[in-house]
Amino acid sequence: MPGKKKTDPTSATLKTEHAAGFCGLDQHGRNANHYEKVLRHRQVIEDHPLFANISQEMPLSIKDCGMQTPFNDEDFTPAMLRDGGATGYTAGISLFWCDGMFTPTPGIPVRAETVEDVMECYFTEPATMPHTIIISLKAGERPLDKRGALCAVSPEEMRHAMMAAIARDISNGVESEVLEEWRRKALSCTATFQAHASEAERCRVAMQLRENLANDHETMSRTQLQRVYEIVFFP
Repeated sequence: MPGKKKTDPTSATLKTEHAAGFCGLDQHGRNANHYEKVLRHRQVIEDHPLFANISQEMPLSIKDCGMQTPFNDEDFTPAMLRDGGATGYTAGISLFWCDGMFTPTPGIPVRAETVEDVMECYFTEPATMPHTIIISLKAGERPLDKRGALCAVSPEEMRHAMMAAIARDISNGVESEVLEEWRRKALSCTATFQAHASEAERCRVAMQLRENLANDHETMSRTQLQRVYEIVFFP
């Protein structure tokens, strides 16, 4: 079994410190077309009455059809004091608490072509985020004060795909029941809050998260031999 891939700390730090200098610029450069779409999708969503002020909404509780125990500020504080915030705090949040325009790896093109594939795989109908959103906080930042502007460092293509799917259904004039279900899903996404000291550290963590996904696929996807056994034993 191959070992877990990790970004080299020295080279990653040099690269990310350089990239961090372009934060907020490059995402409107070579990624401009993609982020223009993200803005349009968000505008379509926020213009709909069901999603008005969605970025400030609190996540749903379990009894209100939420999928995760919602964010609680009283739990957040002691959780983030453990291990300097490295372990983090996991809770339900709204998808729209995240800043859709933020990228932790400025200078690197977004894989915009995969957004349609993600929509086809996960979001043909209302569904919550299939993976945990990793949110980066700097010292002293409080999530409730940054609703709508939180910096997620997990792959942005997944969040953009969910937004695109909601905007698609609004534009297609689907029934209100479908949009209400989208609203419930958006208000119950699982997130883990972690503390990071700098933009460079955010970049390093973001790159490692992508390596982890690749490693998971490499180590846990079926081999050709396993596929043969599946056909034999589960026709």
